Amino acid sequence: MTFHKSIALSVLALATACAPAGPTMTTSATFQGGDRPISAVSAARLFQSVCVANRNNLSAIPAALAQSTFILNTSENVYYHVDYDLSFALVASSPNPICSFVWASPEPVSVNQAALASVAPGGQFRDVREISKFNYSIRGLP
Repeated sequence: MTFHKSIALSVLALATACAPAGPTMTTSATFQGGDRPISAVSAARLFQSVCVANRNNLSAIPAALAQSTFILNTSENVYYHVDYDLSFALVASSPNPICSFVWASPEPVSVNQAALASVAPGGQFRDVREISKFNYSIRGLP
């Protein structure tokens, strides 16, 4: 190995060792999320950036949410937004896990369903009337 390669490898090793660690997920056993509803369009954008963007690797979602304003409720294993009335959960399922999104919106059912279907056709939509929220989920890809 030449002297320059040795120096370059040493600098790379030092830079890697000194690099800041990734964000750490804030956790709570009781946190239930914010209370502000979100528009259907904003819900669709968020679902697209979390579930759809990571569909090939749903295990990347916790790291993605750690970079944002979410708190992991450790007793429910649900990721709640700190300001908005919305959450994400990863559900173990065969053959592939599911990314599930629950949110409150002031807009009608049809508007919310259409918005989410526009970013993830074929997902499962539910109007969860007993808690005045909506749910949309997709399966991860193999």
